Amino acid sequence: MPEPQNVDVKDITPSAAVVTYTIPSSQVTVKEVELEINETESGTVRRIVRPALENGSVAIDDLKSGNVYTVRMRAIASDGRQSDLTSARAFTTSKFESL
Repeated sequence: MPEPQNVDVKDITPSAAVVTYTIPSSQVTVKEVELEINETESGTVRRIVRPALENGSVAIDDLKSGNVYTVRMRAIASDGRQSDLTSARAFTTSKFESL
């Protein structure tokens, strides 16, 4: 079962980010993607499941300003099989600037 490819984190703000990915062609129909978001400082892990798109993106909200996070993804087939998790991608949310 192929895992998501080209996983990247973009549009990072103090409280949100967007994870982009592609689903490689295969004989397996990928129905959903699961994101595992780890807040490094606290160790809190959150999971988000969304419908899979060939060239997709998933918005992550409710992040903390100035924190380091890692994100990993897996593909979930229509028959329930799951790919391995991708390698972790680290990113840091920007800090709120006081005026």
